[in-house]
Amino acid sequence: GTIVVFAAGNDGYQGPNIGYPANSDDRILTVGGTHNIGLREPNSGYGEKLDVVAPGNTVLSTSPNNSTGYYTGTSLAAPHVSAIAALMISANPNLTREEAVWIIEQTAREIRQEFYFYSTDPFYQYYGEKNDELGHGLVDATMAVNVAQRFGMTAPSSSPRLDYYVASTIGAYYDDWI
Repeated sequence: GTIVVFAAGNDGYQGPNIGYPANSDDRILTVGGTHNIGLREPNSGYGEKLDVVAPGNTVLSTSPNNSTGYYTGTSLAAPHVSAIAALMISANPNLTREEAVWIIEQTAREIRQEFYFYSTDPFYQYYGEKNDELGHGLVDATMAVNVAQRFGMTAPSSSPRLDYYVASTIGAYYDDWI
């Protein structure tokens, strides 16, 4: 039931490459880093096993000798995702590992839309697909926590609007009631 998050590594300059241990098990939530201009941070690991991305370029962090500094790398991106997972579990302690990972992936923002396939079918709920450069996209803490709070909720018949409906299965989807 534990959500395991690992950095993708910083060997992306060599081509598609996810570092160990992130590449060792498909249940690991693998996090790459983004540059502040909406692209994959050039050194960030990427490839088929990349799940999501988070800020990984010039991130303010703590340093030895009680100081701070700006650093770059996937080791700065992964804690963002761990924090989101913790917030989600705090909002809904009944989430399983699979549900939490699914929510993180499905609420990620597709920051470079040209990297994704889109469907014009209005019944196709997830318009983008995972890609090797950015995974499912840039994590969105607000959306992930909001979905986690309502996970498994059904639409009340008297409700004029419900922001989300997510069935409590991995094959869940979003829907809106107006």
